[in-house]
Amino acid sequence: MEKIHLTLLDESQLWGDNRLEVIKRYGVQASITDFGVLTGGYRSSYLIHDGKAESSEINYAAAYWAKTINYAKHALVIHYSGGRSFYDYIYDRDIGVRPVLHLPTEKLVNLPQQVDYEQIPVFFFGEYPTYVADESIAQKLDESHSQQNLETTFKTYTIPYLKNKTKILKEYIYEGQKFVHIEPVLIADSWQQLSDSNYIAPRKPHWVKVEPIPWLYDEESDLLISKHSLIASIPFAKEEVTTFEETNMYNYLNNCLAKEILSSSKPPKISILDRDPELQKLMLKKR
Repeated sequence: MEKIHLTLLDESQLWGDNRLEVIKRYGVQASITDFGVLTGGYRSSYLIHDGKAESSEINYAAAYWAKTINYAKHALVIHYSGGRSFYDYIYDRDIGVRPVLHLPTEKLVNLPQQVDYEQIPVFFFGEYPTYVADESIAQKLDESHSQQNLETTFKTYTIPYLKNKTKILKEYIYEGQKFVHIEPVLIADSWQQLSDSNYIAPRKPHWVKVEPIPWLYDEESDLLISKHSLIASIPFAKEEVTTFEETNMYNYLNNCLAKEILSSSKPPKISILDRDPELQKLMLKKR
């Protein structure tokens, strides 16, 4: 598939008479993944519907950025309570990133899907780290990792790090499943629990599973809206800007996240020469 373009929701899509139909039905609140929390996001105590209605699945809401810039150094944030506030975009870092993707209907034909809360279509597109691995799997991963027996794929993930730097995480494969190994960065609240009920703590690494990304589909606008915030602590902007396209957030969405959602984890094709050193020597002699 060709290169994708990611953005965020704006104020008019979230509130008012012209808000997106999917937002009218699902609501403006959204949860955040464990990966989002481990990258610095704050998971609140506000419970929201976050899954199929028949299973009564609930989760905790988290604040996330919109792309609307109101005035100097302030941008719109959807509060975990469902309200809206304008935050200082240079200093606030514990806010989630909930990407939005325009994908025409004909591109959805071959994507896996399900019907979610309020009969909203959910499509699965791309892959990203989501929730921490089960304890039994995490122990096996730790053992293999310490013995340097874990195989890596050809995919990496760019996350925020200290002092406005970034860090690259490798993707590992174990028994046909993919994982990343991450220490918490920019902890918003050391008392937060992950989905396995363990608390996060500085320098305590976690194994996070890479899974397909669920997107809420808005039929009228052909927009896919990430069901969850996927990551946090991305600097919205490091200096005063006037348009969303000037921000660090826009740059991250389209120069990092868009590629990492789609990039293949399969190794490139390797010729027989690459696998056989003796044959390489023979071929070199013939030259």
